[in-house]
Amino acid sequence: MHPAYCSLLIKFDPRRTTHQQVERDVRERMARMDPGSATGRRQVEIPVCYGVDFGPDLAWLAELRGLLIDDLIGSTRSRRTRCSSWDSCPALRTWGRFPRRLPLRVWPRRGRRVEAGSVGIAGHQTGVYPFPVPGGWQIIGKTPLAMFRADRDPMSLLAVGDEVRFRPIPFDEYVRIERGGGVIRVEAPGLMTTVQDLGREGFGRWAYRRPGAADPVALRIGTVCSATARRRPALELTLLGGTFRFEIDTWIAITGSDFGPMLDGAPLDLWAAHPVRAGQIVRMQSTRSGARCYLCVSGGIQVPLFLASASTHVLSGLGGLQGRALRKGDRLQADRPAPPPARRVNPKVGANLAPRRRLRVTEGLQADWFSAAARAPCSKPHIG
Repeated sequence: MHPAYCSLLIKFDPRRTTHQQVERDVRERMARMDPGSATGRRQVEIPVCYGVDFGPDLAWLAELRGLLIDDLIGSTRSRRTRCSSWDSCPALRTWGRFPRRLPLRVWPRRGRRVEAGSVGIAGHQTGVYPFPVPGGWQIIGKTPLAMFRADRDPMSLLAVGDEVRFRPIPFDEYVRIERGGGVIRVEAPGLMTTVQDLGREGFGRWAYRRPGAADPVALRIGTVCSATARRRPALELTLLGGTFRFEIDTWIAITGSDFGPMLDGAPLDLWAAHPVRAGQIVRMQSTRSGARCYLCVSGGIQVPLFLASASTHVLSGLGGLQGRALRKGDRLQADRPAPPPARRVNPKVGANLAPRRRLRVTEGLQADWFSAAARAPCSKPHIG
């Protein structure tokens, strides 16, 4: 049994309570519930290419219901439906009701194998197939997004309670998204902007240092806000920001120090996810606090990995984009964006991430490059 349209699964320990007590508690809570008070639902837009070779049942379905194909597509586009349940296939999500003139039965077809990403209608519900499986829903289109990936966190793009809307896209946009997202063009690189992730671990015995983000906490929070997998890289900006033109629709999050980020001239909040449309420009100014900030793009920046990491080590010329800082005119490939996360960090968290008041100092091999007077402040137990 699983949560569905009209059911809720509640697990309890019978050693601590009884079924009757749980039922009384649930009914009391339901009596106090305000149906309009629910907050925090994600609003997810899924791009779909209708017809062509992706919707073999679209024309037949429109004719059966006496609709124009465009009207049928419009009925799926104009309604925001809620992701309600799992179906028989893991991660196949089903959503709420369509217009009364659309319901159809599920017709299993012998030998028919439905491709992953196919959008189907059955009865009053619709869903997206995450895997290529046998199926009998009426297939009207296909999304280039991967609904389920075992190497992603979370593995499923949708969760119960999400509000979903389909966005029609042409075939060429489908191909572009499927091939791996789009491009971010560097119009001004800033002082020192590099591609960084959490670094490469376990290679010290071969004299490979562990580069990576200077502020890994800020990077981790940025990847969570922008729905980026934990190990996917982002852009690390140092002291002076840059200017980046996006040629894809995606979501971003900016964390770390305050570089006065702006989207087409409008200020952006730190520690929050923001939608960016193709053609828009993100501009970062000089720092107002701290040394580094992170521009995290939903899906992550695509660069070749070196020793299982995308981090840039400029001195050795390894990792990142050709082992160097970004330059004007560079074009960064961005992975396919995840659905809009609409996440924002509680402002109280920022207070706990304030700059450290204590710095720990360990002498390195180049300590003798500095005079004794220069090293003197570092000889104290700590610097306040």
